[in-house]
Amino acid sequence: MLRQSPLIKALAICSSTLALAACIPTIGPSTNSPKQARIHALAGGEILVNAPRSYCVDTSSRPSSSFVLMTNCDVLAGTPKTNPADRGILTVSLGAQLTADQSDLELETLMGTGATQSPRVPGLIMQQVNASDTSRLDGAAAQYWRAAMKVQDRIVTLALYGPEKGSVIGAKGKPILEDLARGIQAKPLSDQATAKIQSQKTTILAFRRLFQINQ
Repeated sequence: MLRQSPLIKALAICSSTLALAACIPTIGPSTNSPKQARIHALAGGEILVNAPRSYCVDTSSRPSSSFVLMTNCDVLAGTPKTNPADRGILTVSLGAQLTADQSDLELETLMGTGATQSPRVPGLIMQQVNASDTSRLDGAAAQYWRAAMKVQDRIVTLALYGPEKGSVIGAKGKPILEDLARGIQAKPLSDQATAKIQSQKTTILAFRRLFQINQ
């Protein structure tokens, strides 16, 4: 149980409204270019997250190599057209690399009661959960969607939040979260190895030029 504890915590990160409150500023017009970002790189570019239709990266939430928040593109642009009841907030969080003895962990078991395999996305475990009154984000519904999947040797957690009586916290939210999961792509390990080798070569060359070392 002790070895699984960090993974259970990873599944909850930014998937509880308490954690989300620390991740999200008040959403306003994006300071991004007119062509808003719809792709975000995690793990130094090893994993790419493609936003589902009508969602964009909220750059004001300070996306990082392990976290990204997305919401409706029109809201971010300051020209909201999406009905408030249909708006949503998506988050993607990247966990630490799994060790050899953690690679066979069952996500469905870790997530607990109500977690089921998505029929549309192999390996995606989904769950509707309710936040406690003390951990709910102002304006957010108690009910929200969360999901988890393994991408290479990492656990990626996803969540979808919406307003009280909003459509995305119900059945309409499930395909949105599935589309987000389908848009998460990992570079082939061979490409990652090639990139690492190239980076090492570049560093060596720069070192030689700096210190005038003959090749």
